Amino acid sequence: MTTGQSMGGAPKIFWKAGAWLSLIFLVSACDSASDSADEDSESTQTQITGDDPVPSNTKNSDLAVTQLSPFRAVYELKLRKGAAATNITAYDGLLVLSLENTCEGYISNQRITAEITNSDGERILSDFISSSWETRDWLSFHYNMVNKLNNTAVEEVDSEAERSSPTQKGQVIRRKPEPETLDLPGGVEFPTQYSVALLEAARRGETAYSADMYDGSADSLTYLVTSFIGEKAIASPDEADTGGHALLTGLAYWPVEISYHDMTNRDVLPDFEVDMKMYENGVGTHLVLDYGEFSLTGALARMEMLDQPECR
Repeated sequence: MTTGQSMGGAPKIFWKAGAWLSLIFLVSACDSASDSADEDSESTQTQITGDDPVPSNTKNSDLAVTQLSPFRAVYELKLRKGAAATNITAYDGLLVLSLENTCEGYISNQRITAEITNSDGERILSDFISSSWETRDWLSFHYNMVNKLNNTAVEEVDSEAERSSPTQKGQVIRRKPEPETLDLPGGVEFPTQYSVALLEAARRGETAYSADMYDGSADSLTYLVTSFIGEKAIASPDEADTGGHALLTGLAYWPVEISYHDMTNRDVLPDFEVDMKMYENGVGTHLVLDYGEFSLTGALARMEMLDQPECR
């Protein structure tokens, strides 16, 4: 695993969108809808919302009972494990995630602000901001990101991907960091598309889910994203993070481990891993973000639901 280094010895702290950004508040239409889908295969041909059908991608063709509910959530990030190579001795940050649900697609926003202390006692302010737009038919994906250290931009990404079918090849147009046009392989999944498939795999009792993903970042065109799904359990009050007791107690969850492998160098070790408890309503808690040379924990501090649009 490798971690990009920036000024003052501070590594680039990022949050892979497809790792789980869209998984928060992936809510089934209702419990009965999910149950009926197991009993009647025809129910899986219903629509996600409004008049937008579920894409014909074979991996995701049975995901009609899943809806994405708008939300905003805040996580407190702390250093779990450091290493001499990263020069990090302390990390205090906040991860803010939101998902806006429109009639045409999903807008995902994330921001990580943190104060990082290195072994020399120097404090560095980190500010990572990204936004993405993904259509409901999984045909279009736009991504923008800016990474700042001490209020100075050290990295920017502006890209979009278009294709005629989720299973067909497409095209990626990057405007930042350098203008270029790239070929998108067929069958690659976008972040929300992958997240929906992962949650549904857990509900079906599967123990793993894997797919190639394009998430818009400039580090690699695509990643091999593999998720291992643990045994289903029911949350007791003391298992939920402080910010989610009321919503999570009594719900089913699955321990999951999600790993990202750079498709460029085919490294055996993942570039990035996330461990968490993934709840049946899509909420994730007890985060562990592993960058290889160091890792962070993320505790859910608070969350709120946003307005759902009325689509025809």
